[in-house]
Parts: sequence; C-alpha cells; structure tokens
Amino acid sequence: MPKRERSAAQARAEAVYRRANPDDRGDRGRDRRAEKVEYRRRLKNARAEAAALAVPDAAPAVPIPSTVPIPSTVPRPRALGQHGRGHLLVARQPSLALPPPLAALPPTIAPRLVAPIPPLAPTASRYGGLALRDIAFGSSQGRLGKGGQGTVRLGRHYGGRLAVKQPLRASSAFASECQIAAALHHENIIYVMGFACAPRETPFLALDYADAGTLGDLLIGDQRGESRSLGVQIARAMSYLHTRSPPIVHLDLKPSNVLLSARSEGLVAKLCDFGQARRLAVGAQLSHSGTPGWRAPEQVRVARDFAVVPLSRGTDAWSLGCVLAALEAPSGVCDPYHFATGDAPGKCDSRLRHELDAIVANGFTRPCVPDESRLAGVVSACTHALPSERATCAWVRAELEQLLLQP
Repeated sequence: MPKRERSAAQARAEAVYRRANPDDRGDRGRDRRAEKVEYRRRLKNARAEAAALAVPDAAPAVPIPSTVPIPSTVPRPRALGQHGRGHLLVARQPSLALPPPLAALPPTIAPRLVAPIPPLAPTASRYGGLALRDIAFGSSQGRLGKGGQGTVRLGRHYGGRLAVKQPLRASSAFASECQIAAALHHENIIYVMGFACAPRETPFLALDYADAGTLGDLLIGDQRGESRSLGVQIARAMSYLHTRSPPIVHLDLKPSNVLLSARSEGLVAKLCDFGQARRLAVGAQLSHSGTPGWRAPEQVRVARDFAVVPLSRGTDAWSLGCVLAALEAPSGVCDPYHFATGDAPGKCDSRLRHELDAIVANGFTRPCVPDESRLAGVVSACTHALPSERATCAWVRAELEQLLLQP
C-alpha cells in the first residue's frame, strides 16, 4: 500500500478508536487533565490563604487621609495564579489602614552643577556626577605636583580647568579627605568639583583650579601688598571649620596649603589639603599630623614621644598664629620664627625644621612679631603653651577684621 494511502487509513482507524473510547485521550490528554486538577488545587489553596490574611470588617476603622489616593484593590502576598505566576487581587477592606507616608527623600547631587547641593553623606563614595574619563589631561607639563602619596595634574572639563589629585592607591584616609572637603562650602575653602573613592574604581579628587599659586610662593616673592587681607580670609576659613557640626580640625595649616585665585577685586585665599583633617568628637585623640615648623608643640610631642593628647581646635589656632607671624616677616622670608631666632632662612630644610620643632616643644620659643605690629597681640594669643588657653579662630577673625580691614 502506498505511503499516502497508509497514512489516511491510519487516521481513519484512530478516529474510529476515539469515537469508541471517548475517555482515552492518550498520554497528552492525561497530562492536560492532571494540569487542570493541579491548577484548581493550587488556586483553592491560594484563595484560602488570602481569606485567612484578610482583616475582618468588625475591626475598628482607621481614618484614612483624604489626600492619599485609595486603590480599589490591593495585592496580597504571593497568591498563585495560572501556572504559579501572578497575584490574586483582593478587595481592600474598609478597616485597612494605609502605611505612613514616606519621608521626603534627600536631594540628589545633580551632575555638573555650579553650586553643590548639601548635605553630603559622611560615607559617600562618589560626588558631583564627575567621572575621571570625563576629564581631559594634557601633556606631562600639566603636572602641578608630585609626592609620595600621589600626583596632582591639571585637567579640563567642559572648558574649565581642574586640579585633579590622584593617590597611588585607594585608602580610607583619602576617602575621609574627599568626604570632608566636599561637605565644606565657603568662599575661602577650595571647591570640590567631584571625587570617586569607591572600591574597584580609580580614586581621584577634582578641585577648582587656583591660578595664582600658593601663599608660600607669595611670601617667598616680593609681592606682599595683599598679605594682610589674606590673613583675614584664612581666619574666616578656619572659623568656618571650627563651627561646623561636628567641628573639623585641619591639623596641617601652612602657607603651602593656602591656594590663591586672582580676581578683579584682588587675591582670594582658598584653604586646601584636608588629608589630615579630623572631625572633633568626645574622647578623640591627636594623631601624628602637621608639618615641621608650622605645627603646635603637642603635635611635636605626639610625633616624637608618642604622647597621648586630646584633639582640640587649639592646635589649629597655633598654626594660624604661625601663618600670621609669617605674613609679618620681611619680604623673601616664609618663617614664623624669624623674629624669635633673628634668622632669615627663607625655606628652611627639613633638618632645621625638626630642630626648631624640638625647641618649640620644650617651650623655649614660639612665633612672634615685633611689638609695634598690630598683629602682636593676636599672634601671642594664638600661641599660648596650653591649647585650652589659646584664642579661638572666631575671635582671631573678628580681631583681624577690626585691625586690618577697618580704616
């Protein structure tokens, strides 16, 4: 029999068999019937579970604010639908209370904003919506500085110049520096454009570029015409730090950490480098910090004798007194102890700085200016032997504004 005729005969035989045996649908029919039975069983169980979770009508009603839209149905927890998927919608009972409204979410930090949006989370790992790949770097001549901890390069972003600090490796200290600096918003503190310190990401800190060098360069040179107004600006920045909540102690104030920006109204001081800055807390101890020649006696004792000293704002007051004394030194001299030692070393080498530190720590000398200087009393108040007896930076700011800015 040909193949076509055999297939037709087989089909007729199967049709006759199905009419004679209507209950026998083969394996496929049995599977479908089993699926329907299983589906009905699971649907029945789901409805029973939903009914058990429903709140009875007799429960006391909770007033629902009229401003909150009330949907007519509410999904119950994981009620199974066809093939075990979907949700079983149950009518909302009149006694169900709406959850309390969500609190207002904090504002997000939008990318490339001229002004930052505070507050910044203390543990943020990114800021400013700026990525390192968005910054264009030039040749090696664009390097602004290099040290044992990393490099600072000049970059461009949308036509603006940035100073990009890149550490050799990511660390908790660098993350703390980024988080502290980005949370500060003051005209005399360097502006943070963005940073990244998350794991598995190239760490960087992008700062606004200061085009007039540092205060140390100004003091070594012969351009001291605006140095006194810069002292007022530095005192304002330090007073701002010490009045934060919690207060922030810089611990490394010196002329090279004060950047200068040239504006139409004159030079503007920008405090930078918060790598050693600490948030003041109860029981906090002073750690190894500061730069020889500019640090307070208690910082020297911690570094030399491993002394246990409480962290205080008085440490910054001593360094501020050193900077003010250096502003009164002769042209070409950047030394807060010039009038105390009678020497004019300019930029002292590290050996002389450490020797001077030892003398200061023992209480034999301290920064000073001539008695006829208007800053003599301010410098003396900043450099008291006891940190608790030193003047506050807020008091120094008020005194300098009265002495130097008023005619």
